[in-house]
Amino acid sequence: MTYFHLHPHCHLVKGRVHASIFDLFQERVFWLKEPWHRQTVECLANGTDVEETGQRVGVNTTQVRKFLHYLEALDLGTFEPGLVFSERYRPAVLRSQEEALGLQRLLSRVVVETSTRCSLRCPSCGFGLGWASSLCACGVWPSQSSLPEFDVRQLVGELKACGCRRLHIQGGDPFLERTTLQDLAAAARDVNLEMTIQTPGVVLSEEDWGFLGDMDLGLVVPVFGATEALHDAATGVSGSFEALKALLARNRQSSRRHLTAEVILADRAAEEENAVREWLMSGGVQEIRITRYVSRDFTVDTESPSTKAFRELFKCAPGDFRVPTGMFFRLAKGHACWQDGLAVTRTGEVLPCIAARGHVIGNIARESILDVIRAKRHFAFRDGGNDSFTPCSLCEFRLGCNPCSLMTERVFGEWQHRSWNCTYDPLLGKWDHE
Repeated sequence: MTYFHLHPHCHLVKGRVHASIFDLFQERVFWLKEPWHRQTVECLANGTDVEETGQRVGVNTTQVRKFLHYLEALDLGTFEPGLVFSERYRPAVLRSQEEALGLQRLLSRVVVETSTRCSLRCPSCGFGLGWASSLCACGVWPSQSSLPEFDVRQLVGELKACGCRRLHIQGGDPFLERTTLQDLAAAARDVNLEMTIQTPGVVLSEEDWGFLGDMDLGLVVPVFGATEALHDAATGVSGSFEALKALLARNRQSSRRHLTAEVILADRAAEEENAVREWLMSGGVQEIRITRYVSRDFTVDTESPSTKAFRELFKCAPGDFRVPTGMFFRLAKGHACWQDGLAVTRTGEVLPCIAARGHVIGNIARESILDVIRAKRHFAFRDGGNDSFTPCSLCEFRLGCNPCSLMTERVFGEWQHRSWNCTYDPLLGKWDHE
């Protein structure tokens, strides 16, 4: 008898109609569209030999072998003369194992908002208009309140005790609230938390650079274009491009600061995106992220021209799937973004994400961070991955799909819904273009 085994790093994920194979080492996803392909792999995974598998699925052995040779050529599995049972490749504890062992899920990253004032005046900003969660990459939120009175070192100590490794400080512009920023950054440095500060760089002074010194941290800066005309027009502040260039030049003097550029574009040509990338790379930027603004006429009407255009720009298609191993196992444990992160707003509210303003799960003025992450109201967000709701739980691509839940909520009114930019219907097993 001859058997066929998928390699340990190749995982079969079943959907309602079809199935897929995730190759975690080479970050590939293969769609088993033919029903007998799925049935064949399922039978083999259950220890059935090749000949009996053909009989069970109603396909002649020659055809089954031809299909399996194709999988072997793709380095997804191999023929064996006998049964071989090998543990699946799992670089992390799965949620089921975690619950069985009674392990406490730890935080890995926390965002703290220290200012609601911004040093930019972007004409396209949604500040004060209620749509910043979809529009603003800077994190500016309408609020007249101050951060409630609390012991900064106590907060940082609680974060460290909860397993937090990374602290991201943002606003507005954190450098407009220097005292709060410096207290928080100093406390984080003293307990060895990885730290990033998000700032447009417009108000950075010699005092600020002196405080940063050679501190081991990252800076995140918004970039709107590779020229003064484009950048200053987008920010609404004359001289903001020169301030950005000065920040880039100053930062290159420190080998310990990681600089990330959040490139913000709105319906720009690909050539312009490439020009921005080239300029930033020449300026010593280590990481470049692209964010696209939602236009002001974007509505929740899924049939509106603006919604259709935006979905077309970001639609998911079969060829788009390239799934990193880390993402696969994050999605297997819970929500891709919210399972190990929290955000604290300027008013002390604790959120699953800094943009999830409508989903408050606690407040540091009334309870500790540890109490928040132990509360059931937090579990709903932490464990709310694609496996937790229909139709996504019936999709064979669910462990490779990482949509923005808040954008989905804006379009459909709920965040546990088929993604706003998804073009695959798992209930029918068809793509929209078919």
